[in-house]
Amino acid sequence: MEPLAASDSLVEGGWREHLDWIPEGLTPDAHQAVAFERLSTKYEPACPTVLITGPGTTDAFLVPVLDHCRLASTAGQPGVKALLLCPTSTQATGQAGRLDGFLQGQALASVTAGLYLGGTSAENYRRVLTDHAAIRRAVPDVLITTCAILDRLLQRPEDVPLWQSKSLAYAVLNEIHLEDGARRADIAMLLRRLGAVTAAARPGRPLGLVCPVVTSAAFGAGTFGAGTVDEDAANAIRALAEEIFGVPFEPGAVVGENRLAPDEVPAGRDSSLPGPDPVPRAAFPVDRGSTPPATFLSAIDILRRQYVAHLVDLAARGRLAGARPLPRLAGALFGTDGWLAEFTAAALTAGAGKVERFLALFAAVGDDGGELHAEGGSFVGEDAATELRAYAVAGLAEAVAAAEQAWEARPGGDPARAAAHATLVDLGLLPNYALPGAALSAESLSGEEATAAATPTAGGGSAPTDGRSPRGAFEGDPRTRLLDGLRAWVARADTPGTVTMEADLPDGTRVAELRLAGPARSVTHWRMRLRPSVAASRAGVQLTRLGGPPVQVVVYLDGFGHDARAGRHQLADDADRHSALRARGVWVYQLTWNDVEEWRARAAGVPAPPRPPYQGPAQEQAQVYYRAVTSPPRPADELDRLVWVNPVDQLLAFLADPDPSLWRVRAQAALGGLLRTPGVERVLAADGSGAAAAIGASLRGAPLPAGAGKINVIRARDDAGCPVTLVVDDRAGLAARVFSAFVLVDDGPEAIGTGSGSGPGAVGVGPGTADEASTRERRRASWLAWANLIQFLADGAGDAVALTVTGLDGFDPTLLAAAGRRPGRAAEPADTR
Repeated sequence: MEPLAASDSLVEGGWREHLDWIPEGLTPDAHQAVAFERLSTKYEPACPTVLITGPGTTDAFLVPVLDHCRLASTAGQPGVKALLLCPTSTQATGQAGRLDGFLQGQALASVTAGLYLGGTSAENYRRVLTDHAAIRRAVPDVLITTCAILDRLLQRPEDVPLWQSKSLAYAVLNEIHLEDGARRADIAMLLRRLGAVTAAARPGRPLGLVCPVVTSAAFGAGTFGAGTVDEDAANAIRALAEEIFGVPFEPGAVVGENRLAPDEVPAGRDSSLPGPDPVPRAAFPVDRGSTPPATFLSAIDILRRQYVAHLVDLAARGRLAGARPLPRLAGALFGTDGWLAEFTAAALTAGAGKVERFLALFAAVGDDGGELHAEGGSFVGEDAATELRAYAVAGLAEAVAAAEQAWEARPGGDPARAAAHATLVDLGLLPNYALPGAALSAESLSGEEATAAATPTAGGGSAPTDGRSPRGAFEGDPRTRLLDGLRAWVARADTPGTVTMEADLPDGTRVAELRLAGPARSVTHWRMRLRPSVAASRAGVQLTRLGGPPVQVVVYLDGFGHDARAGRHQLADDADRHSALRARGVWVYQLTWNDVEEWRARAAGVPAPPRPPYQGPAQEQAQVYYRAVTSPPRPADELDRLVWVNPVDQLLAFLADPDPSLWRVRAQAALGGLLRTPGVERVLAADGSGAAAAIGASLRGAPLPAGAGKINVIRARDDAGCPVTLVVDDRAGLAARVFSAFVLVDDGPEAIGTGSGSGPGAVGVGPGTADEASTRERRRASWLAWANLIQFLADGAGDAVALTVTGLDGFDPTLLAAAGRRPGRAAEPADTR
């Protein structure tokens, strides 16, 4: 084995010729000088390298990486050039701190960096981005993350820009000795997926020309000496690196420190203390029956999971025909209308070709052009390949069916999260090295999906005196609340409608039919499914129109006390779910417990009391506008009777006359009244970028940027204190003006935990007076009511989104219609978690 110390020429300063940039005052250690030479791209491509962990290891790869990024960014080359993968977020944060220090030098002014973790970092960096939306907008030269997060970054469509530039030059895998066999298996396949996503993969080189760098602790007995590393330890870690990256690492690729022998250490030091295991356990053959260390899974199980993840990567980029990108919420996967149904059909149709291209990522060649095969086997054996081919064209359907059954059979309460996590891991939609708590932040087992814990009385029961449901009850149980109310409602002499029961299905779904009298003696006919699986939760009611233009409506019953309790807050997930449904053309209505109870208790013949969101002058403004833009002019009191009412009454009015264009005009009129509310602010913008900036400022409570033009951006609050941002685009003329609207509620920890929020629209159930709790409840109810109404703006060319403060980072105003997006259904917020 060759000595691994630096040559005299490198130690004496020969290393300088390999770098154009070096940190001020740097005098590298011998192992750093060797690493600089191997990883420099000044004269030739960087060489695969293994760095033995010790003081200065981060600088050993970071200095040549930054030198490369400086040259590339100066030349105008965009995109991620170095990916630093850490085993923990703690180590990632530490490397970001070191990187931030280097970037503050003027010589690296053109180099950018980002730290992408599961949440916003608490560290205060000057030059390292940590905001997810900012990282997507300004793709950094150096990206630091963990393997679990990388798995999601490859699968989500909003993260596609990170991998489009084909600029990736380094992939650094830190502290590989900390990973067990199962995680090394996943990481090896994850890196191959990275190669496919970035289009870097080449025959025999899963990452193409990307230089692999591995850091590890691999020293122990026999490793001491003048710059040498124990041969067995070096060979073991080199073989492990080859198996993970799929490329050869020459013997000289292992770079160690100059270490003193025990008799050279000054007296008083105890050299008998044990060090880390000198020989990291090697990887495993990906073949039938083989099992990686520290896991109950076979290698073929892991291979199947990563194949599914690879298909999800393709779906995120529109490269799996017939399959949309993976939805953010776990529940949206399942059911006859769930994402998995279309994904499975697409995957099986293209399976024969996709699986061969996936297997090709595991082909490897040695330095002599022959097959590279480390001791114990490192690539996909023929038996495993045969099994995966069968899975790709048929077995996947069986796996999905099993996952569907497991999902439906999962228990309630906390065990549900573990069961749901296991279901998704078994299928391959979550990495098996992801922690359940983190993985299920994308699942949202919310109050809308809870199980009823109390049985109402024969008379239908009564709501608690505070307007909230009993603790643990399913607040949207349609059988005991909404359906009973509908039966009583249609039985009244003053109600033009009927409810006919059809059947209770084996899965517990109740089906009924509703007929309502509409204008001009018309009758609308609806089929109701009570408690069906819709998107990521169980909605109260799903309605499908029969005998007319296809219309689909889902109704969610929102429990203020249940969903907004401290520690169990689901506003952001629910808002994203409902936005996703609306983007698919489904009308979504959100009712509160109080809405249903007030409606149920109202005596026959008593009209719905108006609930205007603002006072007299604003109401008059809305009514004048409504009559002005309808032809022939419609009665102004329609806003009082149909719009400014209990949301249950508004829902029934829509079902009786489901004309979205008419409801869009009603929404525009109601929004127009905000122009006469106290404290309203208005600015103008000339183009999409100006409009996007003003919308972003309005939502975040920042000063509105002054401008000129024909795009009106208005910030207002209704009487409940709910913030509304209204955009009126007059660029095409008054006759073709386009309305967009965004309503916001504060769901941050302070708003939920203390009952007072720092952001606009605070809502919560934390400590506070009864008046404060009532104010928060009113504000949230107003937010829900505006969301029900503004959704009809999407019938035109506008956008309508109900937002939460914690979800603002994932909302990009530049994608809105007013900013130049093509007209269509409502914009959908992206996931930041």
